[in-house]
Amino acid sequence: MTRKIITCSFFIWMMGACSIYATELIIPSMKITSGSEIVIPVLIDDIENMAGIKLSLEYDKQLLTYQKGEKTPITSSLMHIINDKKPGKLIIVMAGARGVKVKNEPIIKLFFKANTVTSETKTNFTVNEIQLMSDQLKEINSMIRSESMTIQPMKTKTDVQNNSPGNLNKQKDQKLNQNITEKIKDEILNIAKPQPSKEAVAQSITPVTESPISKSITPTK
Repeated sequence: MTRKIITCSFFIWMMGACSIYATELIIPSMKITSGSEIVIPVLIDDIENMAGIKLSLEYDKQLLTYQKGEKTPITSSLMHIINDKKPGKLIIVMAGARGVKVKNEPIIKLFFKANTVTSETKTNFTVNEIQLMSDQLKEINSMIRSESMTIQPMKTKTDVQNNSPGNLNKQKDQKLNQNITEKIKDEILNIAKPQPSKEAVAQSITPVTESPISKSITPTK
């Protein structure tokens, strides 16, 4: 019984170790403007001998339009095929007779056009399948990190003009002039107010009466 517990514990520890040292595939976060053309790198953090990869991913076809994919210098010796027949889905296959070493580099670049949005919108790629193989035909443990992408509305000519330094200074001057005008207007209204007559002022003054205490005090000689 003790031997079985030790064996199971060792197996669980080994599984944990494999997950810690698994190769990570990364699709980094980006901030883009609608209507622009963008390049999305698909990166591998650390792999000693990558001879093949199969990657199946999905994207929001309402927000992004796929254009093409290109290998990078590190994967130039590998053949590659990209199946893009179904909008919103890509299947990428790369393979070669000899493996390549990758260290925090993109293995492929995907070109998209960001479609028009009216407000800031977030999206991301969903990786449904990933297989990594060495040139010894051994599968390499892997994990996925697909970060969010932010698509911002395209700035109009009016937006650009409103946010230009010259226009901001102009708006500041207009606000200052408005404040000065309001202050002068208040001063004029105060001057124009009718002033109370002398009789009204005299009537508003309460006469001082002699208190009983003062009457009781006998002046000293």
